[in-house]
Amino acid sequence: SSGINAEYGDSIPRRSIFCRTHLVLCMMDSLLMRLQLFGILCFVGTTAITDWTPVERGDYIPWDLESTPLQIKTNSTEGSDEQIAVIMYTEDSVLIGSVGVLFTSSVQYYIGSCTGSYTALPVQPPKEVDKIWTISKTNTTLSISCNGVELVVYTFLESSESNCVTHWEGDTVGRIGFGSQDTASDYYRVGRGAPAPGQRTNLSGVRSIYFSVFTTQFL
Repeated sequence: SSGINAEYGDSIPRRSIFCRTHLVLCMMDSLLMRLQLFGILCFVGTTAITDWTPVERGDYIPWDLESTPLQIKTNSTEGSDEQIAVIMYTEDSVLIGSVGVLFTSSVQYYIGSCTGSYTALPVQPPKEVDKIWTISKTNTTLSISCNGVELVVYTFLESSESNCVTHWEGDTVGRIGFGSQDTASDYYRVGRGAPAPGQRTNLSGVRSIYFSVFTTQFL
């Protein structure tokens, strides 16, 4: 009996340590594979929300402008009289107003129910032909930028138009569309750093599934 203990007594702990080490290595390998998969899914999600989409006039596009800036790509030149014309709607497709940019010799902007007519931008856009315009909105303001340069921040309360605040103030925009008079907009996308409408739920769903699997197996 003492001989058996002497012969095998040390081997049992070693085998136990080996098995535990092997289990830990397997868990780490499985975790690494899941992290790689999660990275791929995040990359796919990021690619999906930053790609440019060709503009099609007359379509309703779900878009929460208060949380998701809109970027538009153009190659129109000053003096061409081409224009950007984005129509804003509530989530129930009730018309709010349009936002326009007119490429006259001095580039002008328009906000439906607020400015009354086209008005020269207080800061003119950069001279590059290829331009990326960013339209963003808070509960109280609408701003237009071009190639990273802020051109105007319009406060609804400053309008002399009686319907401006009624139409625009608050969390109002739920859909957008490009009007038939839009001759400048070529492509659009979600403003960089913002979640995409329609993608946010899907991506968080992927995260939820992944973390559920992770916590079930490892925690």
